Amino acid sequence: MGIALEDVRDLRTWLAAVGDIGELHVLTGADWDLEIGAASEVNYRRPAPMALLFDEIDGYRPGLRVPSGSMSNARRLGLTLRLGTDLDDRALVQALRSRPAEWIANADKFPARTRRCHRGS
Repeated sequence: MGIALEDVRDLRTWLAAVGDIGELHVLTGADWDLEIGAASEVNYRRPAPMALLFDEIDGYRPGLRVPSGSMSNARRLGLTLRLGTDLDDRALVQALRSRPAEWIANADKFPARTRRCHRGS
């Protein structure tokens, strides 16, 4: 993987990391009202759903994108939680068993940050 797990700190780096492991499919030109939901639903029903990124959405300015299916498999959830990308469902459950207590103990090291929201079109 080109991006180290500890370097995944925001959605942009997460998308790059998911792309690096071959699990991101970018769809351009979708209609927000008819196609994004339908494509996401079809994707979720696949045996191995991809992470989808809808870009260049009809009627919206460039740069406004919509992710879908981001946590629909153990590999991407493992990446998100910094547990690794080589996990299947069983290994993910095992890896998660001790983590909540650790995350609670370290929560004060990760203060919340407010970001300005950008409005569309």
